[in-house]
Amino acid sequence: MTLMVDVNALKNIELFQYLDLDDLKDLVPLFDYETFQVNDVIFKEGDVGDTLCIIIEGDVSVGRKIGEDEDLVLAKFGKNSFFGEISLIDEKPRSATIKALSDGSYYWMKRDVFLRLLNSDPEMASKMLLSLATVFCNRLRKTGEQLRTYSLINKAMVENEHFRKLYIASHT
Repeated sequence: MTLMVDVNALKNIELFQYLDLDDLKDLVPLFDYETFQVNDVIFKEGDVGDTLCIIIEGDVSVGRKIGEDEDLVLAKFGKNSFFGEISLIDEKPRSATIKALSDGSYYWMKRDVFLRLLNSDPEMASKMLLSLATVFCNRLRKTGEQLRTYSLINKAMVENEHFRKLYIASHT
């Protein structure tokens, strides 16, 4: 679905933090628009990825399968957040499932459009790649902290029977 992208909405997106207003105006025609409803699966873990999405309204969860019927929610994103940015860099399968937690909408851009942009405007491309690198670093740091927390909880559950009972009771 095509809808005019709001330049002012793009100013608040971390991915575009180094772009000026003229850069953002040049980006506008490169996006399309889509809506989602609660419980829609926008991306599925393992599917081929080629699309960046920017949430305009609504909330989504990012999850990975950890068992046959169990998912681990890694993150939740809302307005002005984005997902699918890894697919702009590589053509590997999706690393997570994105599921709608509410009704909402998003702008999206295909990888081939992004690559054409990189070739046609090297200055804007360098700003966007710097933003992508910054986002990757921030998300990697957050993941490292989550792993540390999970490791500490796991260690406490293994070594401390009292903690294990309290933790299990609070999560069932």
